[in-house]
This record gives sequence, structure tokens and C-alpha cells, in this order.
Amino acid sequence: MGLIATLEKWLEKTVEGFFNKGFSGQIQPIEIAKRLVREMENSKTISISKIYVPNYYVVYLHPEDYVKIQNFQQALAEELGEYLLKQGLKAKYIFLNEPVISFAEDNNILPGHMRLENKFLQGKNETTVAKQADSSNDEITDTKMQPVVSQTTQIFSGKDLLNQSYGELLVIEGPDKGKVFSLTERETVIGRKKTNQIALNDSNVSRCHAKINYQDGIYTIIDIDSTNGTIVNDSLVKEKMLKQNDTIEIGTTVLLFKVV
Repeated sequence: MGLIATLEKWLEKTVEGFFNKGFSGQIQPIEIAKRLVREMENSKTISISKIYVPNYYVVYLHPEDYVKIQNFQQALAEELGEYLLKQGLKAKYIFLNEPVISFAEDNNILPGHMRLENKFLQGKNETTVAKQADSSNDEITDTKMQPVVSQTTQIFSGKDLLNQSYGELLVIEGPDKGKVFSLTERETVIGRKKTNQIALNDSNVSRCHAKINYQDGIYTIIDIDSTNGTIVNDSLVKEKMLKQNDTIEIGTTVLLFKVV
């Protein structure tokens, strides 16, 4: 199923019913989402072995349309950004960071129309147009060695990881069995919450269950006051340094830690 085809199905569950009341005019969330997907696809940058796509998008609307989304602008932007990330990763595109969507007014746009702009930004994503304007120095000049995102949802720096090993979690039991997550950040949060770096489809896992910190070549797992606790090699732990082939039990999910 293509990106646009899956979009309608997603909107039925997450966006359309919730936001349509605010969109009593011509523009609907599905129109914005479709345009964002097309913008991502049309703005691909191809390197030797990877396809990069922008991670910052600004949706310009006529002031009348902009007013209609003010009360739920942040929620809409987060949902659209999450969907764009998932679809980009499915297509094996590379993001410099999790995509951020911003909205802005433009008097030169007719009511019911929109204009999109995008940028490739390094480092911490900006969440407002004002901050975006001040971050022009962060734009990409060479994508070969910029921070990128793996095919899970992990963000890492090519400079940091070049010629270095990194951690990996393989799901060997549970609803997500077979998935592999790369531990390529300084801090990786694991839980049910969709915005976590590692989001598990396990009802026995807390929303933010545990985190894995990386420093000086050492990975440490820390339980975040989870309901059912975190178990490493059959022992309940609050904090523990991870070693090759350690098993981590979170809810009904069992993960195998490896350094590759």
C-alpha cells in the first residue's frame, strides 16, 4: 500500500474525527497531510547509498484558515509529524532528526490554499517559525556526514559512529518479535508511548518504562519507575550496565542486547 493510500486509513483513526470540527472551512487535515507527504517525496536528496528527506516543514495558511487551527495547532502538528516519520522510515528514507511541522500565516495565500517550505536541519529541532528563522546556520551543506536516523526511529551522528560499534536490541519474545532497534543516541527511552525512541506494542509495558544511556562505550539500562519493573538476566534491576547478549524483560517483551 502506497504512502497516500495508507494516509487516509491513518487519518480515520487519529486525525479526521478529532480535528474536523476546527476545519469547518475548505482546508481539511487530510489535505495538509497529503501535501506534506508529497513535499517529502519531492524534496529527496540522494547520496551514494542513502536517500535523505527534510525534517522541518512549515505550512503557510491564509490568516482565516490559520485562526481555525490555533486551539489545536500543536496536537495537529505532532500527529502529522509522527505520521510523516513513520511513512518516511517505511520508505527507508533518512531523517536528520524527527520531523517537525509548524504553521504560519501568509496574507498572500488565498483562503483554502496552502504553501509549504522545508529544510534539512541538524541538531535539536526548532518548533516555531521564529526559532526556525534564527537557525539558518544549521542547514545542511553536505549530507554525507550529517546526523541521520536509522530504519527504526533512532537518531545518530555519522561522525560519532564512523568506525565505532554501537548497541542494538533484538526483540526475541513479545508482540514486536523480530524487530531490531539500534541504540544510537545518548539516551534511548523504551515504552508504549509512540513518541519514545523505542515504542513497543505491549500492553504490559509502561508508557515510559526504561531508558538506556550511552557514555564512553558503556550502555546502562535504568528503570523509570515502571509498573512491572525491568528484568535483566532474570534479575529485577533499577540500574545496570549492559553486556553482550544480556536479556532484558519488559512486560511480556524480551529483548537481546548486542554490540555490533
